[in-house]
Amino acid sequence: MKPIEDVVKQQVTKEELTYPDFDHMWAHIEAARHPYPVSTPTQNVSFPFLPKKKAPWKKTLFIASLSLLVAAVPVYAAIQMNWNQVLHDRSGIQSALSQQLGQPIEQSVTHNGVTMTIHTAVVDENRTVFLYSLDPVTRTAQHFGFLQMKLTDAQGKDIPGLTIHQQWDENSQRFTGYLETGWTPPSNTVSVHLSLDNLQFLQSGKQKLSLNSQTEQLQRFDIQQDGMKQMEVQFIRQSHEQTLVRSALSFTNEEVRTWSYPQLRLYTAKGKIVQPSRSGTYGAPDEQGRYTAQDYYLPADLQQKGLSYQLEYSREVQRFADSWDFDIPLDKRKMQGDTIQQPLSIPLESGDTTIRLTHIVISPTQIRLQLNESNPDSVLPFAKYDLMIDGKVLTGYAEILPDTHGDTARSSTLIFERPQGIEISNRTTLMLRAQHGIVSHHGEHLSVTLPDITAQHKSLHTMINGLPVKWTYYRQDGHLYVQTESNDPHFGGISQTSMMQNGEQILGQPLTTNVVGDGNNKSIEVYRQFTDSSAVVDILFYTEEKPDQTVDVTIPLSASNSTQP
Repeated sequence: MKPIEDVVKQQVTKEELTYPDFDHMWAHIEAARHPYPVSTPTQNVSFPFLPKKKAPWKKTLFIASLSLLVAAVPVYAAIQMNWNQVLHDRSGIQSALSQQLGQPIEQSVTHNGVTMTIHTAVVDENRTVFLYSLDPVTRTAQHFGFLQMKLTDAQGKDIPGLTIHQQWDENSQRFTGYLETGWTPPSNTVSVHLSLDNLQFLQSGKQKLSLNSQTEQLQRFDIQQDGMKQMEVQFIRQSHEQTLVRSALSFTNEEVRTWSYPQLRLYTAKGKIVQPSRSGTYGAPDEQGRYTAQDYYLPADLQQKGLSYQLEYSREVQRFADSWDFDIPLDKRKMQGDTIQQPLSIPLESGDTTIRLTHIVISPTQIRLQLNESNPDSVLPFAKYDLMIDGKVLTGYAEILPDTHGDTARSSTLIFERPQGIEISNRTTLMLRAQHGIVSHHGEHLSVTLPDITAQHKSLHTMINGLPVKWTYYRQDGHLYVQTESNDPHFGGISQTSMMQNGEQILGQPLTTNVVGDGNNKSIEVYRQFTDSSAVVDILFYTEEKPDQTVDVTIPLSASNSTQP
């Protein structure tokens, strides 16, 4: 960086921008030209390039040049803001900012003393991101949200997929974060309208619950607080190593569902949080539309004396029924020099044409690979995806695209952040490494008979496609519970069963939501109001896993087929 820019950078990183004392700065620079140290420097900046003889440029020229830089400080300040913490998992955006590829916006809107500022846009062929800050004047809440967020193009058409991310920045005493969408402008320069309506500030809320972790009976609690109505909790011991704690929450105000993020927490007698044994799932609606959650604990942890239980959530403490509106011109021309787009037709596995890589877009911030599957009912074929580039490994994640092929195919996108230092050209060879294979099975007409159904837990063992599966079943509160699991890691789990009752197919209601490839193949379904003494359960969907499977796919970039706009 140039020395004068160093001076400006130090000025603009301060919370309140103050214009420098030019005479004092000139004196310091003059002192820096001499070989002896300055006794009381105002800034720890030296300029080794300055000649020891009288400089040919004038003091007035220096002040004029610095004045021009300071006049542009609002834009410069936005680029120099420290976004690294909130962008910790968006290394591609960090890379673009470090290369000064961000587009300065610097638009602010204030309502009721609350100022929302869009500082910078980062837009390329893979996504559009807005860096923002929200100044609440005084902090009265832990976080905030907008009840409605809408991004539209110049024709007023909605742009889908807008999400918001935030943190509290102690240095600036404001919220900072980013808005992101996978949409990208169809042309180099476009205008979009961003509308953020009904700002709410949120604070943590809690309510203690008198739970008994040693019973599997359903426990109900009337919450009747902050828009929440009733909570049901059930402890289900799945093995000697795992107990499922399942909860379902209803609301008196359905709007609260969108911001409450309720979670059941367990505390020891000394007030320390009891950590779950593995990650859970949250927010899936049950058959009554309630907010459900499932957590997993070691049975030994639930047997501690003095355990306490607490429902924790976010509650609204303030709302402003205003609209923060921005008309934002976007320009992605800066990004085009390092962008490659190319159609592909590469089987993911040799000899298998049902799953293909069909398109790649490489932009300065991200790499996206489109994956097409001819079977619309299949799951993602692998649990883990890495992209190898000149010995560097980028770990990606999959995003299932909206159904664009009807019932004939399904598309997914593999997304990889592109951190700084990853150089890619048409001569670069990329290799996709897919690991931990997943095979979905359905329509195989498999069934299991569960005899002598009572309140007592009973078990039986079957083989499914050569894999051992244990079935545990029992009646509780008039309902039939069916649990399946396997000690073979190649069995991925049963995701749906059904049975016939009075000539009608009845689907089992899943009480668990498993993540494919996470090593947990235990699942539980319930059949409500079941009175028979036996049942024939049909297996509709299950998965098989290949934990040791690795497939490497070379992706050549062709100069003739690539597009660099």
